[in-house]
Amino acid sequence: MESLSSPPQKPQAQKAKAWVNGKRVDADQASLSPLSLGFQYGAGLFETLRVDKGNIFRLKEHLSRLNRSWETLFSEPAPDITWEDVIRLLIKENHFKEKQAAVKLILAKGGPESRGKPFLAAFIREYRHRLEVLGKTGLDLVTYPFPRQSPLADHKTLNYFYYYQAGQYAGSGRADEALILNPDRTVSETHTAGLFVVKGKTVILPESPHVLPGVTLNSILTLLSDKGYDVKRKKMGCEELYSSPNILLANALMGAVKVLSVDGKRIEQEKGICSMINEYLFKTRP
Repeated sequence: MESLSSPPQKPQAQKAKAWVNGKRVDADQASLSPLSLGFQYGAGLFETLRVDKGNIFRLKEHLSRLNRSWETLFSEPAPDITWEDVIRLLIKENHFKEKQAAVKLILAKGGPESRGKPFLAAFIREYRHRLEVLGKTGLDLVTYPFPRQSPLADHKTLNYFYYYQAGQYAGSGRADEALILNPDRTVSETHTAGLFVVKGKTVILPESPHVLPGVTLNSILTLLSDKGYDVKRKKMGCEELYSSPNILLANALMGAVKVLSVDGKRIEQEKGICSMINEYLFKTRP
């Protein structure tokens, strides 16, 4: 005889926890006042960091960039927060101690409702490498047809819609990343990553009047310089890029990844460069 009792209920998944203005909250309950400058004008900054089994990579460098940008844009000291303690709290509360995760820190200007106090938040989510998700060995690029000219490109601001639109354009063209151009149509970066080229023992960085100083990219340049590579910055047009071997992208989550093609043109890649760089970037330090 069948039981008439109700079937056992599945345990509810634990809600993701975030840190907002000094308090632990459910991530889906975090909110920014619509009266704030951060909401109305994108007057704020963010940083994205990678965490592997409790190891936070390049936190000091990310915070240095964050604080420097806040002081430059808003002419005041950045809020004094012990972000490492915040991140470790989120790792614990979300049970990510043995997992790979992405952390996002957000600082935004407040408004009259907060008496000028900034909005401060940190979020964490589980991270799978982008190449693993795509099932690819590298990324395909397509040139975004609208060049960028803004001093805000020097900072990782919440005013991010241009880059979102560039990413949408790339997706519509069956590419993975949008190549961002300067006003003179020379190469700058992609919509989520820094770009560099390795030719023999020379590393070439596209020169831009305004571009985000990449934390991960700077670490890579230090590594390659220490290994005897000559680092150069120069203006680079699309045609020169098309003919370059070993085009690589870099950001905090992916590390270094190969570019497979640009605007449909295949890129030659030397084996071993990415693995050598990533071994250095994500080496667990005591």
